[in-house]
Amino acid sequence: MYKIVLFDKNFVPIGVISWKKAIKLIYREKVEPVGKSFLIIKTIDKEVKIPKFLRLLNIIKTLYKRIIPCRKKSVFIRDKYMCLYCGKKISNPTLDHIIPKSKGGKSTFENLATSCVECNQKKGNKTPKEANMRLLSVPKSPTIIEHIKNIILYYNDYDESIEDLIEREFNTILQEITP
Repeated sequence: MYKIVLFDKNFVPIGVISWKKAIKLIYREKVEPVGKSFLIIKTIDKEVKIPKFLRLLNIIKTLYKRIIPCRKKSVFIRDKYMCLYCGKKISNPTLDHIIPKSKGGKSTFENLATSCVECNQKKGNKTPKEANMRLLSVPKSPTIIEHIKNIILYYNDYDESIEDLIEREFNTILQEITP
C-alpha cells in the first residue's frame, strides 16, 4: 500500500520498500531521511510520520536497474534537451517518432527522439532514411539511475528545485511501476 523509495549510500535508487520495512530500518538506525516529504500512517491512537525517501548509511553493492516508464518528459531528459538530428540545445523540444506511427512505429524509448521544430517538420511523416537525416545517437531505454543522473546534470527548469523534481519524478514512476 504505502511505498518508500530506498537509496544506497551514494544516492543511487535501489528499490521500493514497505512502510513497515522502513520503520524497522529507521529504528535500527540503518537509514536516514532524504528530502522533506513524509507519509502519514494513522493508527487507532496516533499518527506516525515516515519519510518517503530513505538513504542507507552503509554501502551495498546492489544496483537498481529497472527501466523507467516511457513518457514525453523522460525522453527530453534522456536526450538532454538536445535535438537528436541537428544537435541543437532546445528549450521547447518536440517529440519525434523515428518510425512514424502511420508506418507502425510505437511510442517506446527506442522509437522516440527529442527534436527541434525545424528538424521535426523537415522529417515529417518519413523515416530518417527517407528524409535523408541521421540520428546523432541511438535512442534506448534509460534505467532509473541514468534518468536521475540526467535530471541532475541536464534539467533546465530553474523554477523548480532538483529535490522537488526528483521527488515528483519518483512519485510518478512509482505510480506507473507499482501494481
